[in-house]
Amino acid sequence: MEELSYLYHYTSIETLALILKNKTIRFSSLSRVDDIEERRTEDYGDLGRFCFVSCWTNETEESIPLWNLYTPNMTGVRIRVPTGPFKTVKIDPDRSILKKVI
Repeated sequence: MEELSYLYHYTSIETLALILKNKTIRFSSLSRVDDIEERRTEDYGDLGRFCFVSCWTNETEESIPLWNLYTPNMTGVRIRVPTGPFKTVKIDPDRSILKKVI
């Protein structure tokens, strides 16, 4: 039997309450991340304003740096979901949104 793998998300108690209440996970604009290099691609330049992200880790061991980065005063929760919880959609390059926007 194959062992399940998980993704982990560090967050505040208040954000956990919103996740449970709305049954949603919020994605933030990539243009709002600390590292501006994460927004850029070699072929299309700055795509951060078109991409949305949610920060997760697959490390099973808890991480002090992640507690520090993603929770207020290192207090909050670490939630766990099975790997691959999000629906994925492949976009045909000939019909991509980028061609319509750029």
